[in-house]
Amino acid sequence: MTISFWNKYGDKLNQNLNGISTFSGLYHHVTITNSTNPVFKHTDSKFNNEKFKILIYLNNVQNGGTVFYKENSVITIMNKENRLVVFDIKIPHESEKFCKNDKKIAIGFRLKS
Repeated sequence: MTISFWNKYGDKLNQNLNGISTFSGLYHHVTITNSTNPVFKHTDSKFNNEKFKILIYLNNVQNGGTVFYKENSVITIMNKENRLVVFDIKIPHESEKFCKNDKKIAIGFRLKS
């Protein structure tokens, strides 16, 4: 039996998101995606000299992966429940257009450099 990250930790994170800064190396800015619309191509902004972002997919979304553009490469990471991705925030990325009735739920943490 698989217990999803959100089912296990979601309530605790929602209660005190700023408490995340107490974890070593994590910056307190947290991104929560709960959307039926894809996110267009962008790079993440730095708030406090962060270098990396941890993205955790909290549900399965058909055709709902994240596309990363690095130099001449295009890499797609599929949106699967409990999958964790770590990437340099300078890498341009976007979410694929997913099915109309799907909702993408993910949480992102920034890592201090």
